[in-house]
Amino acid sequence: MAAGGRFAAVDDAVRGIMARWGVPGASVAIIANGATVHHNAYGLASTEAGIPVSPGSLFRIGSLSKTVTAIAALHLAQRDGLDLDRGILDYLAPAGNRNVFAPELGAVTVRHLLTMRAGFADEPDLSWHCSLARGPVTRDTRLTVADILHYFPMAAFETWPGRAQRYEQISYHILGRVIEVVSGMRYEDYVKRHLLQPIGLERPFIGSTPRANAHRDEVTYYWGDDTIYEPLPFLESRVPDTVPYAQRVIETRDSNGGWVFSSDELARLLYAGVIDPRSPLLSRESQALLFARPEVAHPNPDEYFSHGMFCRPNTPGWLARTFRGGSLLPCTGRHIGRSGGSSGMFGITSHKLVWVILLNRDLDNYEDYFADVGRTLWGVLGPLQP
Repeated sequence: MAAGGRFAAVDDAVRGIMARWGVPGASVAIIANGATVHHNAYGLASTEAGIPVSPGSLFRIGSLSKTVTAIAALHLAQRDGLDLDRGILDYLAPAGNRNVFAPELGAVTVRHLLTMRAGFADEPDLSWHCSLARGPVTRDTRLTVADILHYFPMAAFETWPGRAQRYEQISYHILGRVIEVVSGMRYEDYVKRHLLQPIGLERPFIGSTPRANAHRDEVTYYWGDDTIYEPLPFLESRVPDTVPYAQRVIETRDSNGGWVFSSDELARLLYAGVIDPRSPLLSRESQALLFARPEVAHPNPDEYFSHGMFCRPNTPGWLARTFRGGSLLPCTGRHIGRSGGSSGMFGITSHKLVWVILLNRDLDNYEDYFADVGRTLWGVLGPLQP
């Protein structure tokens, strides 16, 4: 969709972000009332080849994948296949010897995973516990239930499950395996069949570590000092032609951070799953869970992590100043993601605008970087009416 007009300020804001942080390329999509009202591309997908980013360019979305996984879990739950309040060991180790696990593990439920309240004390790279150690990375490399069960005896806990909220990467690794056990399908296949295809999306996929497997529309990924993202040392002997795709084993991060989308495709999924009152994916009751405050909230008093995304409740004064009528969401929603030289963010405004920005650069000082991206785009898009 052409730039300019009502959304010229968005384009200016994105170009300002790119200039301040040295981002080669970016893509933005905005959806209102189910329609894409703005979709633009900026800069270069490859600085070496001089290839520009196009509206259809594909980016790794990192932890934005967690929201995809949350929608998938809620979809499976409303089909009566998944009980959110059932213990994860009932699904992953129904007949196993649970005496080898910490007692806390037996109290972890699916909902604890969704809302980051499982209580895990560590953040292991589960690549070390998976089949990666047994051979090279291929299209079939993935995290399995057996890998999770191999890790479980080593799992340590900071709190009893449900008593505190802490952002945990491992929870969504495990959640993907629960979805596989309950559905009888590979996680990626379940998302494609039940979430993407019903809304006409065919391209999104779990990213690949070997560079040879990159999609023809996928951007090149860059680190903060203008270098193409380099591989970790332990991968060099396992992944041929790794640069720039091997800083993490993307295949094993599927449900936690492995998806590849264009900005418009991700915005369309978020609208269909979170906002659309006639959603083919989730019921209104399931959509409400995405904004529900857990019994134990995030340490930030102004924000909490619900089922797959961060939520910030609206204040009455803010609503009175900014809204001119109609229905509002009770909260704004957001998430950020970074993965192997890419970064991204989405926002869901109280006025039911869904916006997504994807960029092909990651930085060491990512906290300042994301703070600037969020502050800039929320400042432009937060007050906009659909």
